Amino acid sequence: MKNINLLIVDDKIENIISLTALLNDIENINIISSQDPNEALRLCYKQNIDIALVDVQMPEINGFEFVSLIKHNPKTSHIIAIMVTAISKEEKYLIQGLNSGAVDYLYKPLSPEITIAKVKSFVQQVQTQNEIKEKNNALEKSKEELIRAKEEAELARKSKETFLANMSHEIRTPINGVMGIAQMLKNSPLSIEQQDWVNKLNSASLNLLNIVNDILDLSKFDSGMMKLELEPTSVHDITDDLKNLFDPF
Repeated sequence: MKNINLLIVDDKIENIISLTALLNDIENINIISSQDPNEALRLCYKQNIDIALVDVQMPEINGFEFVSLIKHNPKTSHIIAIMVTAISKEEKYLIQGLNSGAVDYLYKPLSPEITIAKVKSFVQQVQTQNEIKEKNNALEKSKEELIRAKEEAELARKSKETFLANMSHEIRTPINGVMGIAQMLKNSPLSIEQQDWVNKLNSASLNLLNIVNDILDLSKFDSGMMKLELEPTSVHDITDDLKNLFDPF
């Protein structure tokens, strides 16, 4: 599981040391700290911070201003900000912190149990959000792959249809020539044996033409355009044609 980057911002080093020691046992977090709010802002931009514990009373930029700055920047607006303060618990300070974008308060002197419990809960929240993002990304990637596979399958189907149509045309041309010659021979003076051969030639040509048509029907079946038509069929005629075709052999 990917570690969560947690930033501690406090102008007093002793507060950073004590808070770091308190949070060190929490799993799956990287603790980053800074005494300078301006440096802390740069860290937020560069280190992909997930959670920030921000002291309220700091020189130059106070905690409310710091949180407001990160919350109004699209690159850092995702950071979960928690105020750490020793000032009064009056409602006006709570509202000011929440209006700046903070989600919770930790009051000094810090209670180890409450501090660890709150930080753990926010770490779990970030991990859950990251898991959801990863799953959404995986689903999006899978969707793109399915769309690409569908497009490739459609292209392959169209290529096959084009190939079969071209082959059908190329095969029909000589078959029609054979059938035309057979018809001319049939209309010419022939012996009974020759007429029988011409009839067999014409029957074989028709069978070959039907095979070509069946190949095209398979292409229609793949594309969902196949339509079945009921027609009367004589089994005797089929067996007679086969017998006549192969009888001399």
